[in-house]
Amino acid sequence: MRWAIFVVIYLVAINSVNGQKRLFTEGIEGDAAINIASDEIKKSFTPLPADFVQLKSVSGQKSDIEVTFIDFPQSARAAFLYAVSIWETILSSPVPIHIMARWDSLGNTIVAESRPSLSFRTFEGAMVSDVYYPVTLVEKLVGEEVNPGEPDIICSFNKNMPWYFGTDGSTPDTRYDFVTAVLHEITHGLGFYGFLKDNDGIGFFNNVSSLPSIYDYYIFNELNQQISDKTLFNSPSAELHHQLTSNKLKLYKVREMTASHETLEWIYAPEQWVEGSSIYHFKETAVGNELMSVEIKKGQAIHYPGEKTLKVLSELGWESVSFVFNEIKDFETPVENMLISAGVVADMPLLNSSFRLIYSTSYFSSADTVQLVYNPTNRKFEGEMPLRFFQGVVQYYFEVNSADGRIFRFPSTAPEKKLDFRVGPDYYPPEIRHNPLKIISENAAGFELSAMVTDNISVKNVKVEWKVNGVVSEFALNGGRGDNFFSGSIPLVNNLNSSSRIEYRLVAEDGTALKNKSTKPAVGYYQVEFFEALEPVSSYQNSFNSSTGDFLLSDFLVSKPVGFADGSLHTVNPYQTSEVDNENYNHYAVLKYPVVIKNGGLIKFDEIVLVEPGEPGTNYHNSYFWDYVIVEGSKDGGKTWLPLTDGYDSHISADWSSAFQSSVINNMSVAAGWGEMYMKHTINITEDADFYEGDVVIFRFRLASDNSVNGWGWAIDNLEIQQTYTGA
Repeated sequence: MRWAIFVVIYLVAINSVNGQKRLFTEGIEGDAAINIASDEIKKSFTPLPADFVQLKSVSGQKSDIEVTFIDFPQSARAAFLYAVSIWETILSSPVPIHIMARWDSLGNTIVAESRPSLSFRTFEGAMVSDVYYPVTLVEKLVGEEVNPGEPDIICSFNKNMPWYFGTDGSTPDTRYDFVTAVLHEITHGLGFYGFLKDNDGIGFFNNVSSLPSIYDYYIFNELNQQISDKTLFNSPSAELHHQLTSNKLKLYKVREMTASHETLEWIYAPEQWVEGSSIYHFKETAVGNELMSVEIKKGQAIHYPGEKTLKVLSELGWESVSFVFNEIKDFETPVENMLISAGVVADMPLLNSSFRLIYSTSYFSSADTVQLVYNPTNRKFEGEMPLRFFQGVVQYYFEVNSADGRIFRFPSTAPEKKLDFRVGPDYYPPEIRHNPLKIISENAAGFELSAMVTDNISVKNVKVEWKVNGVVSEFALNGGRGDNFFSGSIPLVNNLNSSSRIEYRLVAEDGTALKNKSTKPAVGYYQVEFFEALEPVSSYQNSFNSSTGDFLLSDFLVSKPVGFADGSLHTVNPYQTSEVDNENYNHYAVLKYPVVIKNGGLIKFDEIVLVEPGEPGTNYHNSYFWDYVIVEGSKDGGKTWLPLTDGYDSHISADWSSAFQSSVINNMSVAAGWGEMYMKHTINITEDADFYEGDVVIFRFRLASDNSVNGWGWAIDNLEIQQTYTGA
């Protein structure tokens, strides 16, 4: 049987299960796998099978692979895109795959190198928990981009090699076939890749969590012992080293349904560890002509990945099953039977008669099964769950078997993880997540408030109770960005000033008989500061060695932090994180004195920035930049703000970045700042920003944080704005 990977699939539950698409841990990088140039001549050609040639000729494209070339010659680009078209014919994904390809000088024996840009674990669709998947496979399984605007695969090709750029397979015996090399490197990016390393007789998984990739997960020794099983081979350990250099490792699959097993292929595990080559290639055989062999030979052209490579990718997850299903929400009135309807789409033949729902009303101390029957009219599998007027918690998951003996489940890690719903009277109020408003400008006509509000049954309404000097007003928030997002514009009353007392809280009510309510904050009201600018000045300076009323502070302090000789303007330590997905929590320090701008005027200050660094290669305008700090100015009294610089993070200093990233425990960096970490920062106000001589500008310092990792924060000292010095 020839293996191929077809059909555009993604796994989805229409009502997301506990925010399933936000269950990603942050992506991690790894080292590149390399392909070695052999001086051996092996004149051979492995073409695409005839049916794939026919598919290509009729635009049988199953995926979209987009390439960004860096310094590539035109002849190499054409061969690269030909290789891409082969994978597009074979591989299926609902999400475009982005490749960054560099034309570079590598080592004398290195043909090329490649890696996934990022790897992720803990997401719905992952068949195995606590295992890293390459971003290309993650995007296939969840059906959306998780690093938009960034490459998924990063590869480099040695411009000093004698390449053959033809696509006909007639590679001279003095050259290396470029199409073969490109197919090989893309395969590494698709998941033929992992984190196993060996150094000084110690084997280990090279990531902070010491966890395997999905490829690593399938590695076994000749005794059928799993290498990633830490009860057998700890990481790091000499025992793991002996396995990695045993020359007796294989990729191995076990069929749960049939209890069968199969060796997919023996892998390259020489007695001396070869960095970049060991483990992540097939073992060389006398008769083999496999794309993923450790070396590429002169005259050798392989233009089809082959059964073994495709089998491995299939096991990693490139052949998958998706379930389309409306999650069952809680309800109050018991019923005798509940209609179940679910769709399924697969990359391989399924046994339709095997589609079933497994459920329990006793937390799986016992369980029952409902066989679902295919309805060709709506293309759904249907059945009835006999609840018999039960009241309490019902847990459940789905299962279906493929024709080749695999079992697919939803949730993908069931029965470890299950879906559930509750039947009976509801006593649970809605949950409100909200980043509070802290400051209002005197020139603002109004402001926006937003919140994420969820409930186990339904949300009836969300409103704002707004108080100015004790007088209460109410404003309804409307649903918007998704079912759980509520927002609204709140108008400001006239005659507000710095002595005005401004307060608010959010109130949410569910749609149940008891009309359960919750408030945010749970007790009392949020206090909002009214910003009123003072008289303009031509310059400003502050050493922050004593408290000052010059700034309006929100989650900033003027004090002497632990470990410092004197005071500074600094965020709370550690800084706050956002309560809302895809929304920042902002920390502010606003200078009350507007400054009249001079041409070439400078802002100078010492700073320490211990905030979560973004992914390498990202910048302030990209996704995955994570937390950042920024200096901003306003020419309209605080109504709108313009950046003086791009936002930046701990990557500005290698010392800051190293301190932050080496000290992350339970999603927080415990590294603290100290006086020797200060660096000078100078900004020319009129150089790159939209500020000009004569403008009257209010300045503010802002730290923006997402809803994940946080740390010590930002400290600013010895602030000088347009200071002028003369000689003695």
